[in-house]
Amino acid sequence: MPLTEEYLERPQQGISAMWGRYLESGEYSDFLVSCGDREFHVHRLVICPRSSYFRLMCKENFKEGITQRLDLVDEDPDVFQSVLTFLYTGIYETDKISGCAESENTLAEGSCGSSDDSENDEANQQHQGRPATTEDILAHVQMYASGDKFDIRDLKEVASKMFRNHLNRTPVDELDMPAIIRAVYTSTPHNDASLRPVLIEYCVQNLSMLLPQPEMAEVLSEFGECAFELLRSYKDEADLRSRKAVEDQRTAVLEIKKAESQQLRESLAKLQKRDTHLMEMLASHHNCRSCGKVFGSTPQVYGPMSDRVMLRCKGCYTKHS
Repeated sequence: MPLTEEYLERPQQGISAMWGRYLESGEYSDFLVSCGDREFHVHRLVICPRSSYFRLMCKENFKEGITQRLDLVDEDPDVFQSVLTFLYTGIYETDKISGCAESENTLAEGSCGSSDDSENDEANQQHQGRPATTEDILAHVQMYASGDKFDIRDLKEVASKMFRNHLNRTPVDELDMPAIIRAVYTSTPHNDASLRPVLIEYCVQNLSMLLPQPEMAEVLSEFGECAFELLRSYKDEADLRSRKAVEDQRTAVLEIKKAESQQLRESLAKLQKRDTHLMEMLASHHNCRSCGKVFGSTPQVYGPMSDRVMLRCKGCYTKHS
């Protein structure tokens, strides 16, 4: 019996579920993370391999490594809970972060570090057609920022894909774009190549609806880098449209010339065929078939562009074709 893909995925799913239970129960934990008013009993075997931040904190030459305790003062407990859930299971939940009643699970696709450009899981496939809310998108921005802070590459990849998918499938008039712009430009570095380009492209596509909003003027004044990137992207798109228009015009001209050239070739071919036909008729008709006189005729064309001709006897006007 061949091993199906579903069968091969079962061990991985079982391991994820097992680690999820260990995270929930804290059983066999060997490290404590304090975040706000909550404490998380975690396992270094899980968090260190996927995060250089935790790997560094757990070293014995650091205070945290000696005390086996890490205090995160500025981290949101709900966000950090989702980060840990991702580290343990490859899944993170945004319902607690966004405050939505509807739970939305986001699964990392394939193995750790997968960068395939597809939807992340079956749950997301089911929600693919549902427009996102501003809170949904802000939750993915928070998860991306946490992935950057704790140096979890897989989390950044998944969060950026979810951010792109949710943003691109939601009409701009249903989103608080100034809040999203502020969140992205506050929580990402200036050289970010994941969230910022996606956000700028979306804003350029919907610029006519965004510019009249007073809040947009405020946020663009606050984040000059965003305004500059927006202008540069708009210019690049305008240049691209201009080049495409010129190329389309050049292609149209070439097509017209090609059609005219083809028409000219066809006309010349008809004239050559008509001349050949005329020469053949003159060679084959010596006497008129009606009056019997030596054939003295004039050629007449059937039509202005016809390739056929006829001969008419000058004596009795009998047609010969």
